[in-house]
Amino acid sequence: MLIFFILLGQVFLYLYKKRKVLTTLSFVFFLSNLIYANYEEIRYKTKYDKNGSKYTKDLLTGKQWKTISTY
Repeated sequence: MLIFFILLGQVFLYLYKKRKVLTTLSFVFFLSNLIYANYEEIRYKTKYDKNGSKYTKDLLTGKQWKTISTY
């Protein structure tokens, strides 16, 4: 059990010394996870015209299509 705490302490000391790298990696991981979780909301935009027709636009390719809505 003592060896486990010594190894754990060594890991924490290493991370403390490399805190700038750890902060950068944490920030990159956070942003990539945010983009991955909200990819559909970021990529597609939905608009409605005055008649109530639903148009979806792909923001990466620029293509737009009309979605048939069922009431």
